[in-house]
Amino acid sequence: MHKRIILADKSFIIRRGLKEMIESIAARNNEGLTIVGEASSMVELHQLILQTQPDVLFLSLQLDLDEQQPRLPDYRSIFLLSALKNRYPEIDIISISPFTAPRLLQLALNAGAGNIISHNVGENCLSLLLCE
Repeated sequence: MHKRIILADKSFIIRRGLKEMIESIAARNNEGLTIVGEASSMVELHQLILQTQPDVLFLSLQLDLDEQQPRLPDYRSIFLLSALKNRYPEIDIISISPFTAPRLLQLALNAGAGNIISHNVGENCLSLLLCE
């Protein structure tokens, strides 16, 4: 099955790492995984979703944070996740989080994340998520 994927994270290095792992998984497993776009902001993400109609969205729980704020959990990202899932229920949303606070992770799942991955996720775990 072919999957169209968007990567949405403020950090270029996180997006690049995910992209390289996904491309490696696709090549190794002969899977139809295609990165159709990357977004570093909500505005870019909204445009990409409309243009590419993805099957999977990797969504950072920090995407909506202001550059001036410290890197702490921000519950606005949970509202963003919920709004995206309500508007685009067909998209499988995988949240990306550097945080391990159980309450925040549970809120993300309740808001519509199908799965949550940490910044420490390995290629094998990512492969299990994408090649089910």
